[in-house]
Amino acid sequence: MVRLLVGLGNPGAAYQYTRHNLGFWVLDRVCYRLSPRRGAPRQRRAYRGRYVELEGPRGPVGLLWPETFMNESGRSVAAARQALGLSPEEILVVVDDLNLDPGRIRIRLGGSSGGHRGLMSIEAELGTRTYPRLRVGIGRPPDADAVAYVLARPPRAEEGFWEEVVGRAAQAVLAVLEEGPEAAMARYNRDEPARCIEDPNG
Repeated sequence: MVRLLVGLGNPGAAYQYTRHNLGFWVLDRVCYRLSPRRGAPRQRRAYRGRYVELEGPRGPVGLLWPETFMNESGRSVAAARQALGLSPEEILVVVDDLNLDPGRIRIRLGGSSGGHRGLMSIEAELGTRTYPRLRVGIGRPPDADAVAYVLARPPRAEEGFWEEVVGRAAQAVLAVLEEGPEAAMARYNRDEPARCIEDPNG
């Protein structure tokens, strides 16, 4: 059973709305939905990040936003794991993915980092690849630098699309908590994005 949710991103206002912070966006939405007052519960500084514990569908669950910057996310996750006495299988990491089409969701019980520096850091700190992760596709630009792309804010015209994507990803996270990763995989891994963003090259 998943007992800790981790959203990956970079701290600071400069990165708040960038594609690389999609994990933060989804965790913010989950936090809002789990809050009994449908607001923003008070978070505390812990485990090299921001942390709050809320009541999930099957018991208490921690939410962690690492503030170590993306390439050192594992230090925050490892600190939480040790303090909370968790196994890697009890930690769900929510992350953006260049290798998935925009808006697609993929839940996995383990596997490769796919070159994502946040996942690489977590793998190194935990010493294993066997922890659940929920990837949200952001697409890979055909003619742009990948680093510049992930650290850029999506165009204003795509705001409605990403609002829908974040909502669906939050639903998928809640399904993992309530039904378990395997059941959530069966439903969301073949789910289609609500609609396609416009092709800038079309």
